Amino acid sequence: MNRPRTSLSLAFALFTLSLAACDERPAHPSPGKLEGAQVDKLRELGYSDYSLEAADAKRVGVVLNDAARSQPGCNLISLGKRAEALLFDAQGTELKRWSDPQGRNWDHVELCDNGDLLVVGANEGTRKQSAAVCDDHYLARYSWNGALLWKAAHNAHHDVQFTPRRQMVSLTAGLRYVPEYDKKFQVVDNWIELFDLDGRRLAALSLYDLLTDPAAEFELVRAKPNPDPKFPLVDLIHANSVEWMSRTELYGKHPIFAASNVLVCMRHQDAVVVVDCDAKKIVWSWGRGEISGAHDARVLPDGHLLIYDNGLERGWSRVIEVDPWTAKIVWEYHAPQPKDFFSSGQGSSQRLANGNTLVCNSLAGQAFEVTPTGEHVWEYLVPYFDERGHRATMYRIRRYDTAFIERLLNASR
Repeated sequence: MNRPRTSLSLAFALFTLSLAACDERPAHPSPGKLEGAQVDKLRELGYSDYSLEAADAKRVGVVLNDAARSQPGCNLISLGKRAEALLFDAQGTELKRWSDPQGRNWDHVELCDNGDLLVVGANEGTRKQSAAVCDDHYLARYSWNGALLWKAAHNAHHDVQFTPRRQMVSLTAGLRYVPEYDKKFQVVDNWIELFDLDGRRLAALSLYDLLTDPAAEFELVRAKPNPDPKFPLVDLIHANSVEWMSRTELYGKHPIFAASNVLVCMRHQDAVVVVDCDAKKIVWSWGRGEISGAHDARVLPDGHLLIYDNGLERGWSRVIEVDPWTAKIVWEYHAPQPKDFFSSGQGSSQRLANGNTLVCNSLAGQAFEVTPTGEHVWEYLVPYFDERGHRATMYRIRRYDTAFIERLLNASR
């Protein structure tokens, strides 16, 4: 069943909420569309270590907790450039911490059923290639108590997830010459790559090959070459999330739901695609003309998709829920003053069990939880700053059930 279409808003600094609900698609605020050159600049920006502006050092940790309306649970965050992950409760009390002293940054972190931590990270040191190639990256697994169990050098980036086939799926990157696309610059291809549970490579599918297959009927958006002359390349795809279609109850209800399908979000193609890994083909795509520079596409229990739409062309961000049967946006959240919520890179969102949505405003070092009607009921601010007073950024946040975390804590005592 489709949810009512609602225009939701929430100011970054807890300004007064405004809400207008209707049964039709929400009317978007219009702060002015960015020019093409401005959008290209935003796409070229690397992931920042700290917020772009000085922040209030007195506002740190959990600064809002409406316990009656917030979804109970414990929060896991990855502090990208610190190569560190923190687990804390709803009040902000730290429960666990993991880190890599030799690491340069951590992207996605994921808790395993037994409490181990799965990590996409990068080593400290001088890069040999552009950041988009990820030649210093790795997959790693840490125990609940922080011991490194294994670390495998792969050009992995952004995301890693378990599959129903007792494997792991991640995204990897590398350079290739594609003269039919660009005779001068190498192209950064992204692969959907499978690994065993010890981090050994099993198989890979090229997203470039999948997207350019005529049967896919996918028109590539051309990307600007990297402005750094040391690394002449084109970051054409920039995939940033991958999720296996593991909800068996949805199989057969729509072509995107099948045992061999994965959902991939592509920042530089302004689209999400579903790939049949067994048939090696794209079976569905969406987003062109709707999303801009998006991240973190996830499948909801009812089959809808939750997407963090960074909004590079708009200059403001939102979180949207898409019905794949109608290819329509059925819910969204954005700030009443649109530019009060804008993360040009990164970002994540998670639909919680009570219907609320947990949002990571990455480049501001902020996470917040909103109700279906857009009310702010929980907020967290990263407590680390640089010498200028700029807050450290946060890659993603995920909330885990309290009983699951308590079981792990009790087992380790």
